[in-house]
Amino acid sequence: MSFWEPGTYYGLDSVVEYEGAKYKVIQAHTSESGWEPPLTPALTGTVEMTEVTTTAAETTRSARTRGGEEHKWYDLDEEKKKELEIGGGLLAGAAAIGAGFYAYKKHKENEEKERQEDEY
Repeated sequence: MSFWEPGTYYGLDSVVEYEGAKYKVIQAHTSESGWEPPLTPALTGTVEMTEVTTTAAETTRSARTRGGEEHKWYDLDEEKKKELEIGGGLLAGAAAIGAGFYAYKKHKENEEKERQEDEY
């Protein structure tokens, strides 16, 4: 284990110490000033009694079922992966359409407001 320093490359699972706390690297990177471990939860997680408390970046790698079983993305069969990818794409498309419709409505409201102001 080493002390955290800017300008240093830290590989995945490296453990560093910063201001008395231990951190485990969850995304390989070269450190920079302003990227101190407590400020960059996407890069490091705190180490507490040999267990790593991580961020959303780590939790997206696996999921637990109601029974507590852990499943990794790569454990899914190809058909289930395809269904999830299609579902995610459909959801993203619906969100984009909704955002576009909302922007269009706001634009029309602003045009109407400006037109009314010009009349007075």
